[in-house]
Amino acid sequence: MGKAGQPAWAKRILKLLEQARTKDPDFERFGADSHQYKLKAPTSEEQVQKFEEQQGIRLPEEYRDFLLYAGNGGAGPYYGLYGIKALEDDLHDSHGTRIYRVQEEPVIYPKMSDEDWNRVADPEGRRKGEGVSSMV
Repeated sequence: MGKAGQPAWAKRILKLLEQARTKDPDFERFGADSHQYKLKAPTSEEQVQKFEEQQGIRLPEEYRDFLLYAGNGGAGPYYGLYGIKALEDDLHDSHGTRIYRVQEEPVIYPKMSDEDWNRVADPEGRRKGEGVSSMV
């Protein structure tokens, strides 16, 4: 969908990113040098559906809309927001073996113990002794 077809909220996000880029032209804010206050081009409904089918989930409507109308990842907090490709890449190790599973229902609760957190983050115990931090 071209810029003319973007909803007002997507246009506003792009305008705010331009303002942020103007205020931080040397990308001194943490992570700005990686995303440079730019979003990647929006993705297609077909790409979103393919990802959802592969993962057996339905992405939240707000995130789907962001991917479809604003951008497929890019500028955001810290190093930026994930798009479909980055999500797919992070589900596999460097050999292409799937190491994470996207779940339909969140499993993080406000009072989770460290033991529960570790079990959810690494259900198969692959990371013990590897010196790799959890990523959920």
